[in-house]
Amino acid sequence: MCKYYRLIFFILLFLSTSAHAVMEVSLEYGYDRQIFGDSRQNTMISKSYNVSWAFYFITYTAIELSASHSEETITLNDESYFPDYDISVIQTLSVVQTNVFGIGIRQSLAGSKATIRPLISIGYAKQLEEYDRDITYRDEGSGATAAITDDTVKQSADSTFASFTIQIKLTRGLSINGSVKTVFPAFEFNKARDNVKYLVGFSLMF
Repeated sequence: MCKYYRLIFFILLFLSTSAHAVMEVSLEYGYDRQIFGDSRQNTMISKSYNVSWAFYFITYTAIELSASHSEETITLNDESYFPDYDISVIQTLSVVQTNVFGIGIRQSLAGSKATIRPLISIGYAKQLEEYDRDITYRDEGSGATAAITDDTVKQSADSTFASFTIQIKLTRGLSINGSVKTVFPAFEFNKARDNVKYLVGFSLMF
């Protein structure tokens, strides 16, 4: 997969250099923190990073390569007592790491000189996911605590990515971005709203 994307990158770089075409690099970041539970004892923290590279082969349309990494950490501090074993589960920590590599089309709805520039992207994505879970329990007889770590679960899927971005021009080549992005199972467009992320960042056009 990595070799495939590197090959595409160098081919597009060669073509864009020879044709004096417009290229655009974007970096974006997203963060979300939620607190829930009757006593506000549980948390969910999500961090997302996204980088994309676009080669505009015509004025408003580009081939886009993208890579993103997200990490979602859920901490549950709800205690559960198991009388048969005389133990209590006092914390469950779950971490989901997702890497997405995409190639698709980026369509600009305004020219590169516009102050406000909407962009729409859609294409194929390879989604790689890792899931880890730690369970901390307490022996009620002795009061001692210990942790159990589950085996890492890994899975991959062919997916579709889509995004809508608003760029606000700061200087001739630099813009600030606000994006809404989603990744969903290939061609299952009804699930696009199930995995939505909001990011901010900047783009450099040259």
